[in-house]
Amino acid sequence: MNTTVDVFLTPVLDRHDAWAGVWVRCVTGHADVVRSLCAGLYEETGGLRVFLDLGDGLPAACLDGLLPEKIWLVGSNDDEDVMLQMKERGFHTVFYGQQFAAGIENQSQFDASKTQGAEWFSGEFLTHPPYRLGGVQDTGRAVLMRLLTLVARDADSAEIEQVFKREPKLSFNLFRLVNSVSIGLSTKISTFSQAIMVLGRRQLQRWIQLLLYTNSKGSDNLPNPLLQLAAMRGRLMECLAVANGRDAAEQERAFMVGSFSLLDSLLGMTMAEIVKAIPLQDDIQSALLTREGGLGEMLAMVEGLQAGHTGTMLPASMSLSVESIADCQFEALRWAVGVAQGMN
Repeated sequence: MNTTVDVFLTPVLDRHDAWAGVWVRCVTGHADVVRSLCAGLYEETGGLRVFLDLGDGLPAACLDGLLPEKIWLVGSNDDEDVMLQMKERGFHTVFYGQQFAAGIENQSQFDASKTQGAEWFSGEFLTHPPYRLGGVQDTGRAVLMRLLTLVARDADSAEIEQVFKREPKLSFNLFRLVNSVSIGLSTKISTFSQAIMVLGRRQLQRWIQLLLYTNSKGSDNLPNPLLQLAAMRGRLMECLAVANGRDAAEQERAFMVGSFSLLDSLLGMTMAEIVKAIPLQDDIQSALLTREGGLGEMLAMVEGLQAGHTGTMLPASMSLSVESIADCQFEALRWAVGVAQGMN
């Protein structure tokens, strides 16, 4: 039996197209979950603003123990008295339709809301930014797509090395990654064959999938918000698969579905063209093209969460508690912030 998802962590952009915060919403009855989320979000997500929704009769207990200066409360004109009380307690306050614009579906609505004075934005438009053709970015993505195809079909390492050798910037990023503290190596890596072997095909593929999004910057040379969204979506899909007891292979496919699901917006291609260019398993193709199968249903739910759709349903094939879904969203958000900081 399908049930609705009760807790949402939805990305928020600022006026400069930068990912600036996370919008926390829940239905009545989950004050403990919300309080726990808000307490950790600011500290563990690189200082992202935490927008806490006052809708659905948010109980006062949700605010107990939270640092007011780190929470932005979001309310409507009907909440004006409560918002005034919260502002006197030191909380930041923003109103729907004024400083905070929710449900933005396209760039035109985003631009119109900015003109009307909005500062913070959420909605499906995040996943459909204007696509800009041509230039170095498209050339770089073509190389990454070539690499991704080679890794996906398990090509010989020598063939993969040749691509890196022709791309100095890509090579630099590869060696920086494998020699980073996060990899935990005791010796420095100095050859392509060593780098590919140490990183492993699984991590190499995951790195390339996300690196596709780093070649594009937003306004003011800020990181492309699609990178953070794709990273969060991929990690959230993986976490949900883990929480639902899926095996390691399906967990990895879940990550791939999530991270690939925004490539059409990034590349200005149809998803059909993308899956034709890269050899993918049938269940991944079905998920990306038609949202069918277990992975497709999970992707549809994750898309609903990121867009802030309160009617988002938990697939019948999944059995997860409110706390588990909230924890998965928190972990995905935390991981995505770390990825963006490390790749830009």
